[in-house]
Parts: sequence; C-alpha cells; structure tokens
Amino acid sequence: MNRPTTLPTLLIGLLLLAAATVSAQQAPDQRLVVPLSNPSEPAVLEASLVRGTITVEAYDGSEMIIDTTHGSGGEDDDEESESETDEEGRGRAAGLRRIPSVGGGLVIEESDNRVEVSSESWHRRVQLRIQVPRRTSLRLATVNGGALRVSGVEGEHELQNTNGGISAIDVRGSVVANTTNGEVVVKMLDITPDKAMSFTTWNGDIDVTLPGDLSAVLLMNPGRGDVYTDFDMKLQPTKPKIETSSKRKGYKVEVKQEVRATVGAGGPEIHFRTFNGSLYVRKLD
Repeated sequence: MNRPTTLPTLLIGLLLLAAATVSAQQAPDQRLVVPLSNPSEPAVLEASLVRGTITVEAYDGSEMIIDTTHGSGGEDDDEESESETDEEGRGRAAGLRRIPSVGGGLVIEESDNRVEVSSESWHRRVQLRIQVPRRTSLRLATVNGGALRVSGVEGEHELQNTNGGISAIDVRGSVVANTTNGEVVVKMLDITPDKAMSFTTWNGDIDVTLPGDLSAVLLMNPGRGDVYTDFDMKLQPTKPKIETSSKRKGYKVEVKQEVRATVGAGGPEIHFRTFNGSLYVRKLD
C-alpha cells in the first residue's frame, strides 16, 4: 500500500522584516497548517523552545495548526534595553531608530505522523499555540520565560520546563511532568493501565487530579510541605532513604522520607516530589 507523501522539512524564516507591517513591539502572528502522513492514526508532537511558552490544545481535526508569535513585550524582551557594546557602534547609530531583531526562525519537520517543532532563538521570546488531533502524544520542553499548557489530548505526555509552570488539563493517557521553578497542575480524565507516572518540581506546589477508580501505588515526597488528598489510601511503612556523597571539604549525608500509599488494588507507581511546596492529590468528581 502506498504511503501518503510526507511533508518535507520546512525551514520557516518567520517574522521577516517588513517595514509596512512590523511594529516595534510585537511581530505579527504566523500560522502554518501541517498535514499528517496518516491522519487516521495517533500522532506525536515534539516541541522545544529556549525562551517562551508552549500551549497545546486538542481539536477535532486531522492536521496540526501552529500559530507563532515572537516577542511578547514582556520585561525579558531585550529589543529595547540592549545597548551597543562599543563606542564606535553607538556613534554610527546616532540619530537612527533601532529596528528590533527578528532572527531565530522556526524549524518544523513531519515524518510518519511525528511533528518536530523547534526554535533556536535565545534573545527573543517565542509563543507557540499548537492545535493537535485529540490522539496525540506530546514531548514538550521550554527553558526560560514561559509555561507549558496542555488541554484535551490523549497519549503519552512528557512535559519539561525549567523556569515556569506546567498545566495539563482534561488529558488522558500518562503524564511525566517536571519543572524546577513553578507549579505542576494536572487533571487526568483517564489513565493508561500499568503505566508509571511522575510529577516533580523544586519550587512550587503539585496539584494532581486522578480518576476516582484509580488503582496505583503512590510515592509522595513533599519536602518541606504537606500532603493533602481525598482518596482512601492505605499507608505503607517505609524506611528513610539515606544518600551519602563525598565533598571536597567534608562528607554529606541526606535522609529522605517518602510517603508510600496504596490506592484501590494497587498497580503502577506514581511519583510526586517537591522541595518547597505541598502535594495535592485529588479524586476526579
């Protein structure tokens, strides 16, 4: 059987300078519709940014629709604050108006229902809003100046942030969500049986809603915070975990205490961990 022709690599030089349409504060929105090789089959989206926000929403369609905005006008945008680095440059620019840089294009590739989206822009914030078919697994990552927001999708989802929160609402399947600075908020309508999941952050609360018929083993480490739940749990005795490491000027011993609990008949492990925050494990109404 002949396979539908896949979309070739698209190197999108987004936000090309056009003096008649580009404002000094925000570049115009760009939209790209990406057809899938096999529209009737589940898809995979991999999207990564250095600076910016990724929002993914499910819709009843068979293509991926990617809307892009560069430069949100936030305090981290440096197009107005960046100064010339040398005296000669400042002299040459005297009396001229600075046009903000719009470099850092978007790269989009599709092959066998896997769509990869990336931007190498370091100095300008990027906002991606991507509409995907409902059966789409996600691999999303951003580093600075933005959040990850997901709604309505079904699949295996890996969400990675560094300086920003993670939100996944009304999702199905499995979720692995990890950030350093920010909250993790997840609401799951259904989960994949026998699939382990984890939710971690260093600074922030973790608030996860799971189906009422959940059967799993929960491993919860609230750090300096507390654990709150409306599930009926059977707590299991655990021994403190002791980790040791050698340092240049001494020795370090760290004692970690996890709360281990069984919900329902037990099953796959679900990990929750924060250092500065609390854990909220809710039962879906």
